[in-house]
Amino acid sequence: MFALLIQELRKIWRPGVVVALIVAAIAYAVPYTQLEAGNLNAPGNIGNDDTVGLINEYGPVVNRESVAAMKADLPELRSALDAKIVADRQSKRFGVTDYDSFIKVRNDQSVASVGENSDDLTFAVDGTTDWDEYSERIADLPEFHAYESRAITVEDYERGTSKVDVTQRVAFALRMFPPRSGMSEAEENAYYAKLALPKTAAAQVDRLYAQRDNMGYLEKYTDAYETTMLMVFLMFVYSVVMSVVLTASLFVADRRRNMRQLQWSSRIGRRVTGVQLLAVGLSSLAVCVVMAAVFAGVWLPQVWPYLATPVFSTSVLPWFGGWNFAGYLLAVALLGTVMTVTFTLGVAWVTHWFDGLIRAMLVVVPLTALFLFCAIYAVLGEAFLMTNALSMHTGLPGCEVAVAVAMIAVVAAVWAVTLRRARRADLAR
Repeated sequence: MFALLIQELRKIWRPGVVVALIVAAIAYAVPYTQLEAGNLNAPGNIGNDDTVGLINEYGPVVNRESVAAMKADLPELRSALDAKIVADRQSKRFGVTDYDSFIKVRNDQSVASVGENSDDLTFAVDGTTDWDEYSERIADLPEFHAYESRAITVEDYERGTSKVDVTQRVAFALRMFPPRSGMSEAEENAYYAKLALPKTAAAQVDRLYAQRDNMGYLEKYTDAYETTMLMVFLMFVYSVVMSVVLTASLFVADRRRNMRQLQWSSRIGRRVTGVQLLAVGLSSLAVCVVMAAVFAGVWLPQVWPYLATPVFSTSVLPWFGGWNFAGYLLAVALLGTVMTVTFTLGVAWVTHWFDGLIRAMLVVVPLTALFLFCAIYAVLGEAFLMTNALSMHTGLPGCEVAVAVAMIAVVAAVWAVTLRRARRADLAR
């Protein structure tokens, strides 16, 4: 049986197909080089609130201990920043003596720049303003980044999150909006305080509220989540397409050569279909592993500091508590792998009815496109989050797993039911 499996694998893994897979893996890696990955993993980058620097120094969780450590560091960082501001030759001219005065003047300048008379800017030389150049220079100081990123994190944490805030976020995820627009903040708070959520959503509010003192840095820089998930979707598309391309011709070739009749007519031959399905499944799994290896080797180092941070944040609301980003990515990758292998086995069932590859592809190509659209939109898109399209409409956590199980059951059922019919049809030819 093992020798038969090796033979079927050799029929699938032809040299030309292997070369195509390598080219696909390289093509999949190219988009990574086009992304501004450095912004995701760059200490001192105020564009991401210096989240990497905070993670490296205070750990991946924003909690009482890490916030206390930040507060303890603020006076020293503030003194270093004030010294840098005073040392700038233009600070005296603009009336800036420390961080507070810099923020005040910057706010005044912002108000003046959007006023009715744009010529009322306070600082001008020869008809032009050079405040922007000065303020950008100050804001680019490493000391400015270090102080402000910690001060903002402390302020956000100490502001706290009420249960009404969490209820509002969950209600938004479920598209449960206030009955009318233009409500005041007090009216909106009153509305969400009295809002009757579905049972599962209400339980989720309680779980998220209990986690409010242990937030993750995805709260501060959601690009680390969104860009990574974009790459996961791309990995899924490549895995599905390459799995189908790799295995679609196996059953078609046997039927075209009238091998099916010979296989059904002997005891050993009747085992061939099962072995071929195993070869198809293993080949699809191998494709998924190759694509995952590219993802892990090229992209994960760019978001490495974020992997230990909790998934829960304002815009990332998981159904299941306690997940960090690494665990979440692993769960999504496993879900995508199961769906890819199952769909590939389903495509094998479709192609085994055809004796011509072109005619088979006329069915398989639109079927694959439809599957990819539905899988990304309804299942993998924001998988395991309350904003997932499927969960949002059903209100049930874990719908994504149910879809994968249903796919397995359907594919197994159609193969089991139709094999006997296929045997009779092939022997009658």
